[in-house]
Amino acid sequence: MGLISRRALLLAAPAVVAGLALLVAGALALFTDTFANGSNTFTTDSLDPPTGLSATGGSSITLNWTATADTYASGHRVFRSTTTGGPYSQIAEVTPRTTTTYTDNPAAGTYYYVMRAFYQSWESANSNEASATKTGAAMQLVTGTYTGDGTDNRAITGAGFQPDVVIIKGNTAQVAVIRTSTMTGDNAKPMAGASGLTADLIQSLDANGFTIGTDARVNGNTINYYWVAFKLAAGELKVSSYTGNGTSQSITGAGFSPEYVMVLSAAANAAVHRSSTMPSTDVFDGGAVAADRITSLDADGFTVGASSNVNTSGTTYHYVAWNVVAGRINVSSYAGNGTDNRNISGAGFQPGYVIIQKQSDGGIVPVHKPDSTGTTTDTDLDFFASANNTNGIQALQADGFQVGTNSEVNQSDTYHWMAFKASTTNTGFRNCTANAAVTTNSGDNDGFQLNPANACADDAAFAEDTNSSTGAPDTCTSTTKDRHLFYNYGFSVPAGSTINGIEVRLDAWADATAGSPFMCVELSWDGGTSWTTSKTTATLGAAEATFTLGATTDNWGRTWSATEFSDANFRLRITNVATNALRDFFLDRVAVQVTYISP
Repeated sequence: MGLISRRALLLAAPAVVAGLALLVAGALALFTDTFANGSNTFTTDSLDPPTGLSATGGSSITLNWTATADTYASGHRVFRSTTTGGPYSQIAEVTPRTTTTYTDNPAAGTYYYVMRAFYQSWESANSNEASATKTGAAMQLVTGTYTGDGTDNRAITGAGFQPDVVIIKGNTAQVAVIRTSTMTGDNAKPMAGASGLTADLIQSLDANGFTIGTDARVNGNTINYYWVAFKLAAGELKVSSYTGNGTSQSITGAGFSPEYVMVLSAAANAAVHRSSTMPSTDVFDGGAVAADRITSLDADGFTVGASSNVNTSGTTYHYVAWNVVAGRINVSSYAGNGTDNRNISGAGFQPGYVIIQKQSDGGIVPVHKPDSTGTTTDTDLDFFASANNTNGIQALQADGFQVGTNSEVNQSDTYHWMAFKASTTNTGFRNCTANAAVTTNSGDNDGFQLNPANACADDAAFAEDTNSSTGAPDTCTSTTKDRHLFYNYGFSVPAGSTINGIEVRLDAWADATAGSPFMCVELSWDGGTSWTTSKTTATLGAAEATFTLGATTDNWGRTWSATEFSDANFRLRITNVATNALRDFFLDRVAVQVTYISP
């Protein structure tokens, strides 16, 4: 038998070597080859982890990091724990290596993260640890307005969500009404007077708003109505119901200690409310204070006494409970002093809705103001059967609100207020930075041929369209009318936002009113390939005037996404129409505002 040299054995020892003698089925295979291994050393490498990991919390958690320096790495793996230092579980694999951000959407709570680079089954050590807190979904609040028309089963849209609470009050001698998601069928609650749940008011709560009936409290012909819609959120807003027992009982399950509670009897009992600053419970119609209604606000709900407003045996009661949340919900009080134009600060945000209740007994009805009445418009609403007030809640301000001298808000007494931040925001009216005439099938195909860029600023300069038509027909879709595009508005609508409404402002006029001149506006979401149905101004005058088309709750007949407001996608088209083909049109400004709910 041949021998394997000592040198061969030494060379083969660290690894499997081709030709090493093997014993297979009783036969001995002989070593037949050799190789040189130089200095008998091996080059090694360790896969470097990513660096600079950071975590930003909120409604989601965003991770950012610097990629591993090893360019052969396939990517990075994300690991998460609920305790600092781990143990960690892998939640994601991010490729390619150059991708250095990841968004996590766990349940509400605080989380700890590390990253590892990987190549095939080879992983690096952990990166630094980063932590962030995922907040729960925030309560949503949207306000709006509509004009009554007496039509049954009328859908009011534009909330951007399915509400859990809707309050409606008209500018008329009718009471406010409320509906919660725990009220079934065609039922809602009048908020003043001893009325039970009533049909033909708020008939349902829908995916994007609510439906109303023909009752004058919600839909009188030509009456302006203001609405407030809330969507519940754990830890902030709770909507539920309970059955009265006729004595006293604790209502639990709110999930927090409420700072403000409304109780709404399904029977013919007045609706009541109490905040953490109010010493007792008040009714919404200004009736007498009573001690046995909402007797306390507790760790997980509230306690009610034996009053029929809150606890008749066998009666169903619906309730709405709010928690104070920094930056979104607040309650407090102030001492009235009779001073006009008085600013009440300390809310911590600009409210979208404010309720004020005078403390002393004596028939003083609480008042409320949604921002749909106008944040700087001196008007507020009773819950009782009266039209809008002045000199009450006069304005909604950056850190609170302003009151006048009305006894409901500012005489010699203590006043308790509840403030809620609207979840909608807007871009403000933005000006275009680009424009172009439509040069086919559009009158004489030159649009605003004189100084069109002047329409992209609010100043004394203006754009001019002379001899705006080549003839009939006199419609928005006619090929005989001049058209012009305005675009590049530079909107910054966050991805995933719900679009509530679009408003277009035109500062415009004509050289004369003969021929009934007006402007048509269409919007495009795909760079001008597709267009909405036109909206039109009233007849233009011979002097400059402002025309606003659309509204904060008007999406021009379609559902929009945030990306459709990019400069590449969004376009606005104006068509100038008059029966007189020689009519001249002038445009000082064409601005657009988008109202939306952030994700």
